Amino acid sequence: MFTSNRYFISGIVLIIAQQLALAISTYYIAMAGAALSLQDYPLLKMRIILFFSFALLGYVISSAVEFISARLKVDLWEKYIFSVYEHLRHNQALSSEANRKNVQGWLGSEVPTTLDGTVNLYFGMISVYSNIIATIYVFYWVLGIDIAVVMATSILLSYFLVKAMKSRINLCATQIQQKRLEVVKRASSLWDYYLNANSSMIEQRETSSRSLIADFLATSLYYVRLEQLAACLPICMAVALILVYLQGLPLNQAVPWGMIVATLPRSLQVFGNVHSMSLYNSKYLYFRQRISNLLDFTSTLESLNLDQQVARAQLSIRNTQDGQVIAIDQLFDDIRSASRLTGRLLISGKNGAGKSSLLKLLKSEFTESILLPNHTGFHEAEGPLSTGESQVKQLLHVLEQKAPLILLDEWDANLDMQNKILVGHILNQKAAETLIIEVRHLQEAI
Repeated sequence: MFTSNRYFISGIVLIIAQQLALAISTYYIAMAGAALSLQDYPLLKMRIILFFSFALLGYVISSAVEFISARLKVDLWEKYIFSVYEHLRHNQALSSEANRKNVQGWLGSEVPTTLDGTVNLYFGMISVYSNIIATIYVFYWVLGIDIAVVMATSILLSYFLVKAMKSRINLCATQIQQKRLEVVKRASSLWDYYLNANSSMIEQRETSSRSLIADFLATSLYYVRLEQLAACLPICMAVALILVYLQGLPLNQAVPWGMIVATLPRSLQVFGNVHSMSLYNSKYLYFRQRISNLLDFTSTLESLNLDQQVARAQLSIRNTQDGQVIAIDQLFDDIRSASRLTGRLLISGKNGAGKSSLLKLLKSEFTESILLPNHTGFHEAEGPLSTGESQVKQLLHVLEQKAPLILLDEWDANLDMQNKILVGHILNQKAAETLIIEVRHLQEAI
């Protein structure tokens, strides 16, 4: 998902270049401190100019990284959305209402937050690690091995702390995703309650919804506690060790003290970066699990057994023009063998016999057909429309398309008699050029 993305690769290259520029600027400010201690003012001036030049270069590169980061987030989100729907396109068995709500909630809430967080994590992590490695290298050459060892020790401590908490972090990541999705789904259902229910029903729904939110918050806070433990402990130990080192440094060594004073701001930044690195180490496990859940999401959807849901003995397929009854297997064979079929076929049967499932089976095999279930949004209305008006718009939009097979599931639901007659005439005209198979809300043919 990330390693082959051109924006991701470009971002990494720029981040490393940025941190190298900042490390070089650190070297020159340390050398400026040494020049000041030696009272070599021309050398001091040159090194300060070089310090600002490389620092400016680093910040300019940082701006470019922000633009690339924004492009990367949208690019990943776009590709993920269409990959999920492409998978669903070839799996009609996943077309349940429960799956529709899960997919919409997932794509609208969990996916963008996960991708945004992961991009920020990866770019931040690469930036921090590059910064620490380059700065420790500079400190080694400028201040000696002692400071470099202290910094390296804090990094190792952070690594082992996060490694020890790996299983807990992975569990938290999955739980937070699941609980956030439950909150989003519940928030969607509140629309119906607050607009249509009475006070008692609203109060019950609100209480249970607040309980879900509280549970989500508790899990999130538990993760934050783990994260802060891994972040703060290495810093405390590193600062204590540096204080011990400074306590033993002779006061009469002007050049080392000059370089230390010159690099103090950078030293504080390094401590901040070690703290950030500890956070990133824990967040890496957290977001790696979330990305894994993103990649496995479609496998978690409930699959319907459409063939078993079709009660063949309880269904009949009748030609609305001549009344001829067609067997289900014969219908499939006719569509497979004929280059072009026309007419209108009506599927009849009692509730639960599998009429809609049969339409989905047809759509699954004949992928270039068009299936119009009730309340499907193919056509976006330009203004507010009634349910019936919207339904007519949907039908007319579908009938304008060129398709070898059109499948309509209760197209007459929510239509008054005038619109039923109007659409019925249009269907008869369309049936002269393509095959229309329909399930009716009321089982009369027009």
